[in-house]
Amino acid sequence: MWLDTETMLAVRTEHWDTFDNESEIVRVSRSGALEVLYAEPGVLAFGPRPRPGTDEFAFVHESSGCKGLYLDGPGRDREALFVEDGVEAGVPAWDATGDRVATAVSANGASQWYIVPVEGEPDQASSGPAARQPPAWWDGELLGTRSTPTRPLDVRNVTAGESIHRTDGVGFEERLTVPESVRYESVDETEIQAHLYLPEGIETAAPDSIPLVVSPHGGPTAVDEPGFDVRAQYFSALGYAVVKPNYRGSEGFGRAFRDGDNHRRGRGDVADVVTAVEHLDGEYGPIDGGRAGIVGGSAGGQLTVKALAASDRFAAGAALAGVYDYETFVDDTDEIGWRVVRRELGLPAPDLAEFTHASPIEDVPDIDAPLLLLHGEADERVPISQSEQLAAELDAHGKRYELQRYADAGHGFTQRETVVDAYTRIADLFAKYLRTDPDDRTSRPRPPQDADRSSSLN
Repeated sequence: MWLDTETMLAVRTEHWDTFDNESEIVRVSRSGALEVLYAEPGVLAFGPRPRPGTDEFAFVHESSGCKGLYLDGPGRDREALFVEDGVEAGVPAWDATGDRVATAVSANGASQWYIVPVEGEPDQASSGPAARQPPAWWDGELLGTRSTPTRPLDVRNVTAGESIHRTDGVGFEERLTVPESVRYESVDETEIQAHLYLPEGIETAAPDSIPLVVSPHGGPTAVDEPGFDVRAQYFSALGYAVVKPNYRGSEGFGRAFRDGDNHRRGRGDVADVVTAVEHLDGEYGPIDGGRAGIVGGSAGGQLTVKALAASDRFAAGAALAGVYDYETFVDDTDEIGWRVVRRELGLPAPDLAEFTHASPIEDVPDIDAPLLLLHGEADERVPISQSEQLAAELDAHGKRYELQRYADAGHGFTQRETVVDAYTRIADLFAKYLRTDPDDRTSRPRPPQDADRSSSLN
């Protein structure tokens, strides 16, 4: 962010640090001179924005344990503009007067826009959900982007409370599900927030009549918020309850929660996913926790396979482009993937035990449910060799699995044909192993000891 034609504010981090670990705010000139304005060991700082008409700037850092908004500059003490326990501020945006900033604030798995005056109390600027992207000012009015559970992303005039550029809707918004936020206790008394999509007819459904799909997000430094989610809506429309847990490692709940499974991958995060089934089975009578499936991509794919091995709660699973053997992954991934692994697990030589424990390939003997693997051959972040290795191990142990390859897909399926094919296959998997017989509604998935131990799900 330029201060003038010769000087800019920037964020600097060590080469091996990740985007969510440690960084500092610096002033850099075209001549190469550099001045550190804020640095604290182990603290993430980002989003410096010059205050109009002054040499001060607003920025975000998390020394309090949560991302807070601060004002700093020459000749003044650093001032907290917005710091609240359990709440995370985003990149600030100054209005033209320099008297106030706007930011997207995240709490409890959802974001809202706030206007924060330099003198005075923060004020919530919106009643509906906001996107986590930074807002902007235009002619004194606040603009921002958002999506809702029933409509794709649009650009809004937050001040006027109206849309100024709307993405075309799906045409049947009234049939889409608005998720509810739920909380439950996992191991170590850790509270987990999740979004629950309940299918149409849940109010009059009979006990244990609704199968469940658990869908952990990727990252793991990411967060599920109640925006437009076509995949969750797809499974909800097919008659499943869908839960998307913000397991430990997720963004938006403070530094301790985000780092809660570093060097402990495959422990608390797996428990957070499995406990979602146990909670919903007990709290929602129509949900049948005995007919639960799990689907996730990338880090969510790794969690999917770990959960299948750790618990008999799941009757089937689908994993998209997951990491399954961390020891070989670090040799094949790109630089960002390597840096993420370094933060989460350490280094292979001194921390090999953590690499082994986090790797689902080590748990194959404990997997009894059928597993569908889907992977793009053009994936550079998580190469398809990860799925090939896991498939070979599954085959060696006589497990039920299928590997579906997509020639042109990278990390994260974006091509329409790939998405349609992949999720049709996943829906077929869940229909086979989670649905009851439509005639007498009494059948259940075959127990593992009676299962067909072929290398195909068909």
